[in-house]
Amino acid sequence: MTIPEKITNLTSDMVLGYFETLKSCFYVKMGVLYWFQSGDIGKHRDLSSVASILAQEFNDDLAAKVLNSITSEVVENFKEDAVTALMLSAWTVFEQVIKDLTVPDYATQPNLLQADYHNGILGLTQLERKEIDLFYHMRNAIAHYNGAYHAYRTVDTTYKGQHFKSDGHIGEKIVISPRLAMNIANDLEKYAMKAWSHVGRS
Repeated sequence: MTIPEKITNLTSDMVLGYFETLKSCFYVKMGVLYWFQSGDIGKHRDLSSVASILAQEFNDDLAAKVLNSITSEVVENFKEDAVTALMLSAWTVFEQVIKDLTVPDYATQPNLLQADYHNGILGLTQLERKEIDLFYHMRNAIAHYNGAYHAYRTVDTTYKGQHFKSDGHIGEKIVISPRLAMNIANDLEKYAMKAWSHVGRS
């Protein structure tokens, strides 16, 4: 009999598996985007047809009509979806780890918990926490502000050669390329596992 997976018995293998899963999904989406950008009309038509049929099965006539001939706008939206899904999923796993390390079996607690990555028991340096502050700003931008800079926990920092500054740019879209999103996902995994090891979890 298979034992259901529970976050109350979180292990390092589970955490690494979560990160592997979200990255795999991202790469599949990037593969589909490559098909579109390769200019293979046959593949375009096949995918357009399947997507349109699926939209009809979900009773979404407007989407079925749009997807019957996938345009460059749909492709750009798909790329943005791949980036935002990776960012949100990576943050979700990171947050789960941080909560579990600071409050073991946090799912059993009736009160709302924050992902306190500034907690000293995690062993993250000030520079690493500043980087995570940027990731948190981006996560909130995607989840609550349609991907735009916002006034909640402002940022002014450089990451991977790209400068991010919220003051003077509130409401403007944050530019996050697929490569940058993967860098962020990799760093969130690195910091999650560093904290995991520092706390002494197996």
